[in-house]
Amino acid sequence: MRARFWTILVAPMAVAACGGGADDVPERHRGSRWFHRLELRPADGMAAGAEDKLVHHLEPPAEIAPWIVETDGDVHVGPVPTFEGEGADVLNVFGDGDKRVRIPGPFDPQAFNRVVVTLLVRARAPLTVSATRGGEEVVRSDVVWSPGADGPLPLTVPLGRNRLETEPYDELVLEVGKEGGPALVFQVDLAWREYAAWLPVPGGEPDLVQIGAEGRHAVALSSERPLTCRVPREAGSRLGFSFGVAEGLVFPQQRPALEVTLSDGADHERTSRHPFGAEAWSYVEIDLDELGGGATEVEARFALRVEGESEAVCALGEVMAIRPADEPPPTVLLVTSDTHRADHLGAARLGVDVATPTIDALAARGVLFENGWSSSNVTIPSHAALLTGRHPRDTRVVDNRSSLARRAPTLAEVFRDEGYATFAAVSTRHLSDGISGLGQGFDRMAAPDAIERSGKQTVDLLARWLGEAEGKPLFVWLHLFDAHGPYAPPKPLAESYVKPGMSADDEQRALYRGEVSFVDHQLGRVLALPRFADAVVAVTADHGESLGAHGIMFAHLELYPDTVHVPLILAWPGAPAGARPKAVARQMHVGRTLLDLAGIGHADFPGTSLLAYLEDEEHDPGPVFALAAEGSSASITYEGWHLVVHLFEHHVGPGKRGRLYKRHETELFHLAEDPGCLRDVTESEKSQARRLRRILTSWLAAAGDPGWATQANLDPDQVRDLENLGYVASERRTVGERWIDPQCDCEACAAFQ
Repeated sequence: MRARFWTILVAPMAVAACGGGADDVPERHRGSRWFHRLELRPADGMAAGAEDKLVHHLEPPAEIAPWIVETDGDVHVGPVPTFEGEGADVLNVFGDGDKRVRIPGPFDPQAFNRVVVTLLVRARAPLTVSATRGGEEVVRSDVVWSPGADGPLPLTVPLGRNRLETEPYDELVLEVGKEGGPALVFQVDLAWREYAAWLPVPGGEPDLVQIGAEGRHAVALSSERPLTCRVPREAGSRLGFSFGVAEGLVFPQQRPALEVTLSDGADHERTSRHPFGAEAWSYVEIDLDELGGGATEVEARFALRVEGESEAVCALGEVMAIRPADEPPPTVLLVTSDTHRADHLGAARLGVDVATPTIDALAARGVLFENGWSSSNVTIPSHAALLTGRHPRDTRVVDNRSSLARRAPTLAEVFRDEGYATFAAVSTRHLSDGISGLGQGFDRMAAPDAIERSGKQTVDLLARWLGEAEGKPLFVWLHLFDAHGPYAPPKPLAESYVKPGMSADDEQRALYRGEVSFVDHQLGRVLALPRFADAVVAVTADHGESLGAHGIMFAHLELYPDTVHVPLILAWPGAPAGARPKAVARQMHVGRTLLDLAGIGHADFPGTSLLAYLEDEEHDPGPVFALAAEGSSASITYEGWHLVVHLFEHHVGPGKRGRLYKRHETELFHLAEDPGCLRDVTESEKSQARRLRRILTSWLAAAGDPGWATQANLDPDQVRDLENLGYVASERRTVGERWIDPQCDCEACAAFQ
């Protein structure tokens, strides 16, 4: 039966939602009309050299000395005949702890800026390089991870701070983490790479360049190599660009300035000079009408000017021609409220005393999906699914130590290809691009240096950005982390929920409600911004939170509704106000839906539009699946039932505390009678459990591996931060080709044959 809601949708969006071809999409919804991204190229045709130049080659000495090895195991030097380079002496370092190799100098810091260590460790392990002078550490590299291998691998460790040092180093120190087991050091090479090639090079693939807390899509501009681009021009158009100097490329005493020259190739030329901000990005727009003349295309030349003979390097990005337009396509805002339960909304009407007036108002003018379900109970996997439209089963991103590989297509890339500016502002460090890989496709991405920041700070940053997005179609991903534990809402909110005489557990639940209200307040600040007045808006969560059920206290473990039932609200001009579809809706299909609502339903992106729930009140989404952190459990929600299979033995909490789930143990719940999934009815509903289990295991067995998951480069401090948030399990397995064998005949599986 067709729902009455559908007739309320405005015509252009109804066309888009049908997913027709490009010719079916109204031209006023095609973002490419409003600005062009411009390709930069070297003015002289010569890009910076991206290859390392060998400066000094070092091999382990036969007697070990004068090298010094610090380890709790044995050390010896000898040939390893099974590897290429047979007969070469290799340093063998054994022991269960961390390992240090001290190599005496002197070493001229001005002669090299990269150390290439050819190393063999069997398991993934961190490597750092430091330099000492007079017994004191002078510089230390960031962590570089060896992936673990059966043969030697060259690992390149940048030492950018060498540029600041003029006195020789006494020694270099290699440190290999204990995680890798025994370490074999084959050789150490000191190398030099032009600093301009430390950033993405013109003509190659631009990428996010980090300056302060913000990354922007940029390439390198050297004082020795100006860059140019051709700029289309019409009346009222502007040239926009961002620029800045990354911390690792700041040289003492340099005072560079960016010089931009516009020329029409005839008699009209205009030059402007722009100083750099201190450790921050700058954004500039230049009115092309000021150049004069009637040329429809001009050349822009970007030159980095600096006093003295030393080379300066900066990042230059977001170079675009911005054209006037009367009616741009809709702004699109995706909000993810981290760790937000579906019942913690006033609009949910599920008996929770929590104030969320902003979200309630959004639901009143839009659509509240009463049964929005996430695909995972952990942050990076859930967000990766949301931004790719692919389930964690298929992305293989299943924990917060995994990163989405660049080959994975993302929602931001689709919006970017359709002519949208793309911004991401997130509130926790592990969602930064460097850890999660979720920055691809975004022109800008900002994440905190600390493990988290207040939603107020993230909203403040986004508001500042919006002034630089005028005249451009815009897609924004805003992430708010406040509802994640530990719960510490502002004092007035805490006092409004915490009552005298509350137990410690009830006080935690009250503080959680205070955090949810704080998130709602910050969202109110966002939606009050003029840019979002007529936006397409989605508000959802990556996962929920368990507040005591199943013995899980204030964490998001396992795949019960506490952790996978999440808020899901869509609003847009002309939306069917107050609609509340009841069928289970997949949160990871939000991306497909936003594209349809933006009028670009022709775009190639996975998923099924959630607008189908409005076309048909009895829409059947089919089985809905979820995969837990570390791949420990999987669930199916279908036809009013919720079944969980635990894929390997694990405990409900970190360490060996809490309930022990056995390998392939099964739980079944009847949602209509038991919405909290507190009564396991597996034994009394064996046939139902057998049927659902077969569907789930077949779905798991059908998984492919597109190679989209890589390991995040986390330093020890970042790992500790994740442990403190409860994100790094003590029990973890390597994800293989199959999650479970449908023909498994173990005792737990045999009971369902």
